[in-house]
Amino acid sequence: SRRISADLGATVREVRPSQAGGRPHVEWSSGGGADGATSHREAFDEVVVATQVSAARRLLRPAAEASEGADREVYDALGSFRCERFRVLLHTDASLMPARRRDWSPLNLVVSPTGSAASVTVWMNAIDEKLRQSLSAPVFQTWNPVTEPRPEAVEADVAFERPIVDPAA
Repeated sequence: SRRISADLGATVREVRPSQAGGRPHVEWSSGGGADGATSHREAFDEVVVATQVSAARRLLRPAAEASEGADREVYDALGSFRCERFRVLLHTDASLMPARRRDWSPLNLVVSPTGSAASVTVWMNAIDEKLRQSLSAPVFQTWNPVTEPRPEAVEADVAFERPIVDPAA
């Protein structure tokens, strides 16, 4: 029987692919309470790195820098992906919507005066039946805001990146 466990609070620091038929190793830390984090290093039969390209590349960097073989090839291949950063705000500030409510649509695009930037505000109540029924006020999700919502109206402000999939990748 196989033992399966998950350490959901773990921070993975490094993945070292298998060497000459050996098993891959993972280094991580867990805990972090009053006594600090506990470090771990363990070999596994297989390791699946299910994260953004940039994070996977950071995890594989030490092994790639010490190698000229397959580890380096995987690291370099991951480097061919360009990434774009996004900022998403969940808020209740209706000033990011058209002035007349009858002009609101589920997706509202705003382009900066110079045309160099664009943001989209999603009217969450309009796209989700459960939200429409459960919320008493409009809720919005704005991607890469050209205009900032009022600070007191912001429920969450999250930044993330995603790969750009193009022929170079």
